[in-house]
Amino acid sequence: MLTFTINGRLALAVRALRFVTEGTYDAASVVSLFYDPEGNSGDGASAPSSFQLTPEDRVNSVSPTRWNPIRIRVEAAGTNSSAADAALPAGVFVWADEFTTYYSFLRNDRGFEDLGYQAPPAGQWGWNEDPQLSASESEWVWEGFERYRPAKMQTPRAERKNSRRQLHEALMLEIDEIIATAQGVGITASKTAMPGQKIDLIDILQHRNSARAGRADSTYEADFKEMGLRWTGGKNRADRTRFLACFGLLPRAI
Repeated sequence: MLTFTINGRLALAVRALRFVTEGTYDAASVVSLFYDPEGNSGDGASAPSSFQLTPEDRVNSVSPTRWNPIRIRVEAAGTNSSAADAALPAGVFVWADEFTTYYSFLRNDRGFEDLGYQAPPAGQWGWNEDPQLSASESEWVWEGFERYRPAKMQTPRAERKNSRRQLHEALMLEIDEIIATAQGVGITASKTAMPGQKIDLIDILQHRNSARAGRADSTYEADFKEMGLRWTGGKNRADRTRFLACFGLLPRAI
């Protein structure tokens, strides 16, 4: 089952919608649903809202405008479904009852029976709350919701630890290159005195590899902490602009 409980209410990760609808909702459809909720509502059907789960287990509403940069990345992916999926954010969900009510209305409006396990073929308004996912698909869907993941679906501890170690090793090699680039233009940079802000390094990593765009900032920050990276100085550090300019970027608003 891909549903999980937050504050006593069933939720579905937005990344799970493609699987439970058996392909009816791809990345572009998911983004459209939340970016343009009025355009996706009809008589008797209100488009569901999306929410973000913070590391402190707070539930924050995600406004339609926050989906705009995600929409741009998905549209840029074109027919590259893997790149489009990668743009969908981690830790963002929809209340399951809101989505199923909405989806049920659309199915009935198109002549299908109410939601159930007698699903039409994939891509034709199917429904399956317990789809079979590969290991990589499962990790992608549950990113940001690991603590809510059913115990039987948890990756073995040793495997998770090894996978995380490999991720950190690969990231560290790339961060070494980023540090060297900054040092090459006279910016003071080291693993214990990183230039700019954490979000600047996140933006650089995502710029270098667009497949990383779907990871939450909080996930990156947890990685940086485990990897021993340190930042010093105030919020408005003067080296932010120079650091990002090395990679053709501008500072993100904080």
